[in-house]
Amino acid sequence: MMIAHASATHAQFTPQDEEVCPAAAGVVDPEFYSAGRRMVFMDRSNRLKVVALRSDGSLGPGGCRGTVIDERATLSVPGFPLINGGEWALSQRGAEIYYTRLDGSGRVEMAWARENGGSWDVQIVEASSDRGLPIPSMDGSDPQARILYARSCDGGYELMWRESTDPTTERAFGAHVVQASGGAPRWVRGERAITTTQLDAYGVAQAVRIDIDTTVVDVLTQDTDPTDEVWMWRAPEFGAARVFIAVARGSQLRVYREEGATWNLINVLDAAAFSARSGIYSPEPTIIDGRSYVVMQLSNQKVGPSEIWIASIDPALPLLRQVSDPTETHKVPTEPEWVHTSDGSFIYYSLNEGRGRASLRRARTGL
Repeated sequence: MMIAHASATHAQFTPQDEEVCPAAAGVVDPEFYSAGRRMVFMDRSNRLKVVALRSDGSLGPGGCRGTVIDERATLSVPGFPLINGGEWALSQRGAEIYYTRLDGSGRVEMAWARENGGSWDVQIVEASSDRGLPIPSMDGSDPQARILYARSCDGGYELMWRESTDPTTERAFGAHVVQASGGAPRWVRGERAITTTQLDAYGVAQAVRIDIDTTVVDVLTQDTDPTDEVWMWRAPEFGAARVFIAVARGSQLRVYREEGATWNLINVLDAAAFSARSGIYSPEPTIIDGRSYVVMQLSNQKVGPSEIWIASIDPALPLLRQVSDPTETHKVPTEPEWVHTSDGSFIYYSLNEGRGRASLRRARTGL
């Protein structure tokens, strides 16, 4: 196990961090589809919007205003502690956006939107009343996207999944959702499986992988430290072996590699070792030129003065780099997202400016 510390790789990098949209533009919860050069987002009037990205990752025609897809979108589901806007899906049907909207009586339901000759077709997801906050799969070989989501019931909620076009496939699955961190279940890319956390016999959240067809739950960790934000993928730097990341204690990014029948801890990034912001939030992995990287928000609380960092997962080829402006120590950047372009890879993030307002910013990664 290796405890990572700030390195020369970080010291030689000069952050380049710029505003893309001012807070007045009202860009809320942006999500990006790099291959399709699109950004979907909400505005403060609960309208779902989309805008094209240029080849260099900057916003295209329409800019921060975007094109309205739906005027009845919403970020929340009654009884569920987290919020979420539109999310990109990928399947044999192409790229789609899944999101939550309000029907004519004000009840939540799910919808999808698909681009069609420059306009957007919107359809309601069949039998989706009282369901929302869909997180779709991104596997282009699937006949249709799979979605996991929250169903509102009896003042609470139940976590479900289904094939997006077939309501008869709806099934519940167990997961431990953490409101303070925003930790949520995730699809495993290329597999019919979900990673999430479940409480063990001692009430400690452990990382698990759930096979959605067999319902088999593989317990991935057996730690005394609570685990959150579990992401799994195949890492090209390890010969396409499966790896997963998880946040432990709220302050350590732990990297595990599958070797035979076991999962071995191969790297630990301890936020306190390289930042005064000891909490890790919103980690998101990506692959660039055959190597896996993670972007994360470092803060002492989910919404508070923060920094945005990227790191490689391979202890043999470490990279640790702050990409947000290090001089802005009082700023509140949140929700970092990867965007890959012909000019390199960028991190887009929201900069909380108070009173429900946030600007949209873009930071170079040097990758």
